[in-house]
Amino acid sequence: MAVLRALLILAVVSALATLPCLITLLLSVGWPRFLRRRGRLVAPGGSMNRRDRRRLARLDKCFGADPTPQLTPDTLPIEKVAADLRRLRRQRAGIAQRSPVWRAAIEDAYDDRLRLACERLGIDEHLTELSGFDREIERVRLEGELEAAGITLHGYEAAAQ
Repeated sequence: MAVLRALLILAVVSALATLPCLITLLLSVGWPRFLRRRGRLVAPGGSMNRRDRRRLARLDKCFGADPTPQLTPDTLPIEKVAADLRRLRRQRAGIAQRSPVWRAAIEDAYDDRLRLACERLGIDEHLTELSGFDREIERVRLEGELEAAGITLHGYEAAAQ
């Protein structure tokens, strides 16, 4: 009697130990070939209704190749960078009424666009190394360099755009 219990326990333990391996093997071979959908079994190549095909197409768009590449700072056209600089410059002009956090965010964004414009046009900049009043002087110098390179940052022409 004790031997039968021991054999039964051994058989149950070995079955439980090998069950995940058997399931993996069966799934990798392709069994079961049927997928459960809405309470009924349907073959994978079976007919799908229109709504399911649309959902699947939307999912493909989400995970597939994007036909319209997103603009990153590396691929932004210089015109877009100049427009961002003009917009941020106008926001910097009215920054006295804002909170210090807002002021810091606008100035950081402005400095990022200045760096990007200078990188595109081959102008040396030192904004990261400077702080305080020296950084403001560097901003003015860079704005002058960008104006000399043909990017309008202020004046009536920039306000009209």
